[in-house]
Amino acid sequence: MAIAFFSLPIPSPLSAILWLGVAIVLVFAQTKRIIEKIDLLILIGITLAIILLFPPLFAIVKVGEGRVGVMMLAIFGGLIAIAITAIFRLIYRLLSNFL
Repeated sequence: MAIAFFSLPIPSPLSAILWLGVAIVLVFAQTKRIIEKIDLLILIGITLAIILLFPPLFAIVKVGEGRVGVMMLAIFGGLIAIAITAIFRLIYRLLSNFL
């Protein structure tokens, strides 16, 4: 979120204040168990809304055609992160069984 806010065409101190404000609200909502079961969906929705509503964010990325390119980049990045996590979990289980 910090990268998204600092990419906006507004002064850096204002970007920092916005980012900290959103982060504080999310942490507060999570500690009060407001967003316990749907927290990932809320974060996905907020991030997607920020990316799709601010053209400077998807104009920076030179992948595909604007919004579609940014969404494809995010999807493939998430899939790669899941694959790496699964590989490390598999390695951990194999090592814990043998050691």
